[in-house]
Amino acid sequence: KAVIAGVEDDDDGIGFKITIQSLEHAEFFEVERGEIRPEDKIKPPSPIPSPGEPSVEPTVLQPPYPFLKITKKLKFVDDDVESGVRYFWRVRAGNSKGWGEWSEPVDAIQ
Repeated sequence: KAVIAGVEDDDDGIGFKITIQSLEHAEFFEVERGEIRPEDKIKPPSPIPSPGEPSVEPTVLQPPYPFLKITKKLKFVDDDVESGVRYFWRVRAGNSKGWGEWSEPVDAIQ
């Protein structure tokens, strides 16, 4: 299973440097990126529960993960970002036999 080993701010302050952990037998990696904008971050407040009912806390929504790129590199820069947006990345390894499982997502806010 592929792993994103690190996400850090790009040197110019715009974007992120993404590092993928080396994986035996991987020939290339497919990367997907989702985003949550500040206005999408939490669900609308739930009505006040009746006595004895559990309260419902706001939760972070799970974003869709559109295709970002296929790469053979273990490091790349994602500069197509906006301030205040939380970005999520996940990756899977591929070779001539097919694709592996998706990694756990990692996230960062620009």
